[in-house]
Amino acid sequence: MFLITATGNLGSDPKIAETPFRHYKFSVAAKAGWGDRAQTVWLKIKADERRFASATVTMVKGSRVSLVARVTGVSEDGRSFFLDLVDITLQTKADKQGLTVLSADDEMPF
Repeated sequence: MFLITATGNLGSDPKIAETPFRHYKFSVAAKAGWGDRAQTVWLKIKADERRFASATVTMVKGSRVSLVARVTGVSEDGRSFFLDLVDITLQTKADKQGLTVLSADDEMPF
């Protein structure tokens, strides 16, 4: 299993995919590299509706998130990755001093 950890901004609002196993789909823009070599890569995320419904309710386009996901594929141009979500943290600005972190696991009993 190949896992990645990334931080970026949502490129779209999470949407439910109507399949026999309902799941959310959304994209995250993340920076890769540094300096003159920095580039934006797109992470195409699939998230289980039962596990991540409470986390995706407050997520909108532009939200800053940190995530851990399992890589399921890469686009031909190498600029997009297809991922199954393992964990996600929504970061919201609470005040000028720092960030308040909300995790998908906050409401789970385990």
